[in-house]
Amino acid sequence: MPVHLAAHHDHLGCLELLLDCTPTERCYWRDKKTQGTPMHHAAAGGAVRCLRRLLKVENPDVTTKSGRTAVSLAAQAGSVSCLEALIDQAEADPQRADEDGMTPVHYAAQAGHLNCTHWLVRRARCSLNDSRKKDGATAMHLAAGKGRCPILQWALNRELSFGEELDVFGRTPVHYAAEEGQITVLRTFAKFPRVHLDVKDFLGRTPSNLAERRGHSACVRFLDACLQQRHPDGEGALFAKLTRSISSPGGLNNKLNRRNSNRRSGRRKHISSVYLEEKTLTDTESGSTRELPPTEEIATHIVSALISQVGMMSIAPVVPDVPLHRRIINNLVKKIKRQTSTEDFTVTL
Repeated sequence: MPVHLAAHHDHLGCLELLLDCTPTERCYWRDKKTQGTPMHHAAAGGAVRCLRRLLKVENPDVTTKSGRTAVSLAAQAGSVSCLEALIDQAEADPQRADEDGMTPVHYAAQAGHLNCTHWLVRRARCSLNDSRKKDGATAMHLAAGKGRCPILQWALNRELSFGEELDVFGRTPVHYAAEEGQITVLRTFAKFPRVHLDVKDFLGRTPSNLAERRGHSACVRFLDACLQQRHPDGEGALFAKLTRSISSPGGLNNKLNRRNSNRRSGRRKHISSVYLEEKTLTDTESGSTRELPPTEEIATHIVSALISQVGMMSIAPVVPDVPLHRRIINNLVKKIKRQTSTEDFTVTL
């Protein structure tokens, strides 16, 4: 409607003319798309003059179809003047959430408006950590996912946030930045030692795991380098690589899941961490004892110990397939030959 357009573009003269010429019951009609009033359009456009005029006749806390107020629209537009008119003068609620749980500070941080975020935190007493969406995400999560480094650095410098906020999935802002490939945000987090770069979510995934799944190789290399620098002994980066190799799409866990899904329910799935002891084994197939090289002899001793302890049917699928049993034992022998120590080791299929 014309009154909405005049309010959005801050044409105060046109707005006054339209308000005088249009009946009162038609001036404040809602648009068909968002069910927003002229006040909402003025706040979304940062039109502070028209907004002050409309606040004389409109309720500042009226919402659109999605539950958004004029305060959230002004915060998304980055207009501090509109926020002052709505909150200081009209006494609108600065922490009212919409249907998704988004508050004005969420919109300001997501859009990267540092001035609005600072004003809402300092003047309106909004919190970067307490206000949460339905999925548990805070303003820090959204800012990290969108690459808003100035807001993150300001919050971390002022200790308004420690980068350890969790959503309903246990993910921190570091997870959001890594998943979206925001390497600049990761560099910002790496400057603060109190921000953990290898924290796991509730599914056991680290930021490096999420970055690798999305194909952000630069983020993966950067996180590994940071972990190596924070842990000079190498345990941090090694742990991250091992975790990725297990939980990545081509890792051990997914390979086992794909293999086991194709087997019948009655079959034995796999051997995990079977500790063996050294015992004597003779060549049962030929019936004679033969001299073996040291490494092969040790390997056959270990396979014999495995068979004697858990039985043939425990190390092979439960099917009457002798060649398959032989292949499994041969694979065991090949793997055990590579072991450097025979005192204590693990065989994993």
